[in-house]
Parts: sequence; C-alpha cells; structure tokens
Amino acid sequence: MLREIHRMFPHVEDAVPSAANNLRYALEMNQGWFERHGVRVGATLDLDEVRAAAKARGAKMTEQP
Repeated sequence: MLREIHRMFPHVEDAVPSAANNLRYALEMNQGWFERHGVRVGATLDLDEVRAAAKARGAKMTEQP
C-alpha cells in the first residue's frame, strides 16, 4: 500500500521527513506523475509489476536492509 507521497525537487538532496519509520521502498517519479495517474495515498501497488516496469526501462533496482 502506498503510504506517503512527497513533493521533491531536482538537485535538492535534503532528507525527506516521513511519518513512519518502517517504509520499505521509495518510488521516485516525475513531478505530478501520481496526480496525473490518479494514484493517491492508500493505493495498492503490485511491486512485481513496478520492478518489471523499472527493469524494462533500464533501472537498477536496489533494496536497503
């Protein structure tokens, strides 16, 4: 489930405060992507599809422990 959406800006590397300390993944999308696609907090994401789409576009998927 998508738990938070934060607006970020290019070249700004400041930490993004989170309301939770147990988040597992971060998706970095172009500005406005979530709104344009009607994706809101609480949406269910198929992480296998997210990984496959990212890999198909050449992204290197990493996981933090």
